[in-house]
Amino acid sequence: MMREVLERRFARLEKEDPDRQSGEWPDLLLIDGGKGQLSAVCEVMEDAGVHDVPVVGVAKGPHHGREGREVFHFPGGREITLPRTRPCCSTSSACGTRRIGSPSARIARSVRRA
Repeated sequence: MMREVLERRFARLEKEDPDRQSGEWPDLLLIDGGKGQLSAVCEVMEDAGVHDVPVVGVAKGPHHGREGREVFHFPGGREITLPRTRPCCSTSSACGTRRIGSPSARIARSVRRA
């Protein structure tokens, strides 16, 4: 299903905006899935000739159901699990979840390195 959606999306973008001037092309693709989904997306991107859009797969971590322990998969087999660093609210026992600081900054650094 993801393959079909992306094939259509990039075919439409290539047809409507081949010069990428409209701002409709993505800057980053975050994929809901692990290595298998990431592999399928990378294959679609390769077939479409899109080589300049970074792709990251986000999967549940080793302890499924615990927020903040997601695994970020990158093309080439690299993966990162961000550590939980501090409670998300003043009473962490009230909600049981934790915030991981600045995940977008860490992901952005990782994408640039990948």
